[in-house]
Amino acid sequence: MNLVRLIYTSRFAKQITTRDLQAILESSRSKNPNLCITGVLCYSPGCFLQAMEGPRKHVNELYRKIINDDRNLDVVLLDYSEVEERRFSDWSMAYISTEMLPAKEILRFSSSRDFNPFEMSAGQALGFLTYMLETQSSRPNEMP
Repeated sequence: MNLVRLIYTSRFAKQITTRDLQAILESSRSKNPNLCITGVLCYSPGCFLQAMEGPRKHVNELYRKIINDDRNLDVVLLDYSEVEERRFSDWSMAYISTEMLPAKEILRFSSSRDFNPFEMSAGQALGFLTYMLETQSSRPNEMP
């Protein structure tokens, strides 16, 4: 079975609430272990940046659901690749937020101080998510 990593970004179709975020995370965390999917969801006001890893079939099916979910607009695939090992194996779905992130941390992985995953390359997005989890290692599973 091939192991793949998919990274995408999307905008919200409506104002997202804390309750919406909690529901998304609870659903992911309850369903992903059975599908052998791991990953991280990054929230920024107005958009998501997410990485998912797992068996090709399950990742493809989940991405298809995300694309067809009317809560998402402008879904953009940043990366889809076969990988030798998982980068996010410790989390069924880790959660990180950019809301309290200093501009210098955003600038580390982008061309401006404003977080805009639509302007990130696949490598920048992966580097950003990995760095965020490493630096927030005590909090990546906290609910919003």
